[in-house]
Formats: sequence, C-alpha cells, structure tokens
Amino acid sequence: MVCAVLLAIAGSVKPQIVFLAPIALYVANGPKAVFAFLAAAATLVGAATLAFGTGIWADWFFGMQSLVNEAARRNALLLAVSPLGFFGSFGTLRLLGVLALAALGGAAFYRFRDRPAPERAAVLVACSLFAAPYALSYDMVAMGPFAAAVILRDKTWRGLCAAFSYCGAFGPISLLAALLALNKRAPLAVDPIERDLREP
Repeated sequence: MVCAVLLAIAGSVKPQIVFLAPIALYVANGPKAVFAFLAAAATLVGAATLAFGTGIWADWFFGMQSLVNEAARRNALLLAVSPLGFFGSFGTLRLLGVLALAALGGAAFYRFRDRPAPERAAVLVACSLFAAPYALSYDMVAMGPFAAAVILRDKTWRGLCAAFSYCGAFGPISLLAALLALNKRAPLAVDPIERDLREP
C-alpha cells in the first residue's frame, strides 16, 4: 500500500498527474489500495486544514477558476494537453466531459494492467492528464523518462510517437502518442525486485 500513499502525496503537489490514481489502484491492487489512497489524501487534507484553516479550500477553488480565466484571456489554453483544458470555465458539461474521459482512461489502464510498473506509471500519467480538467504542456515533463527510453530503444514509428509525447507541443495528440508508443508486444525490462515479487 506504500504506492497508494506515495500517489496521494504526489497528488497534493500535482493532482492532474495522478488524477486517475484511484482507478489505477483499483485495477492493479483492488479496493484496499483505493482505501489507502483515500485515507492518505484525507490525512493530508486534514493536516492542511488544521494548519491553515478551512478558508484555503475556497481560496484554492476560486484561485483555480481565476487562473483558468486568465489563461483563456491570454490564449495560454492553446498550450493545454487535456482536451477539457481548452475550455475557459468549469461547468456541468465540463464535469460530464471529465467523467467520460475518466472512463476512457480507466479502460486504457485496464488494457495495460499486465505491463511492468514503469509502463503502468506512464499510462497513469498520460490518462490522468488526458482526463484532467486542466493540464498544460509543461505537465508532460512527468512522461519524459518513459518517452526518452522508448526513443532510444525503438527506431520504428513507435519511437516517433514517443518523440511526439516527449516534446509535449501537440496538445492532446502528445498524450495519445504516448499510448501508441506503449502499445507494443515487447514491454520494457521488468524491474528485478518486481520480478521477484511476481514469482511464486
């Protein structure tokens, strides 16, 4: 359950990168992992509230709305990698879009559920950014190590897809390219520790 706690900590810094962590944890390790994630997240929320007061959450929500509006005014949303990031406001249709993209992301993670941990981590980040209400191109930095590994080892069109993902300059296409780079029969090398854990 350590991974669930670490993902919750990561979510406190960059929630859009682990937006679909509960779905990924459920697919990989079942409901206990999701409970551990939610418990860790609740602990972090409680600690922040205790330290800074309840007003921080209203400030955060309205601050995010102001940020999105200002980004739209400056045409910065053209740098969005999330399809929903191109919209300048949070509304009912956008919420429905988040739910739809989250469902697609969960299906994609299920598709790659048997891959080694590095690939599953890449799928989690790519699908989370794709489903998040707000994510810009610089958030793609989390995909950098995986994309670089594929570029160096694969000289086919999958390496080109990884290059699209690595630069992050093509919006949602960069995220879809990352999934195409993953869709290969020969996975990345399995970590020795993970291999030992899998062996009976």
